[in-house]
Amino acid sequence: MEKSFKKTITACFIGYVVQAVVNTFVPLLFLTFNTVYCIPLSKITLLITVNFVLQLLIDMAAAFRWE
Repeated sequence: MEKSFKKTITACFIGYVVQAVVNTFVPLLFLTFNTVYCIPLSKITLLITVNFVLQLLIDMAAAFRWE
């Protein structure tokens, strides 16, 4: 029986799409967070920057094959 990783690869692609939607949607709510929760824009942009850098590092680490 030959191993097939089609479901795993599909799950990874779906995960990347969901991650992209989440990381793109939040910046659209900057003004909402600012007015509703009284969070300054400087703190919101800092959180988004930290999120982006962390996402980039994890994606780079995931690109390497760990054995």
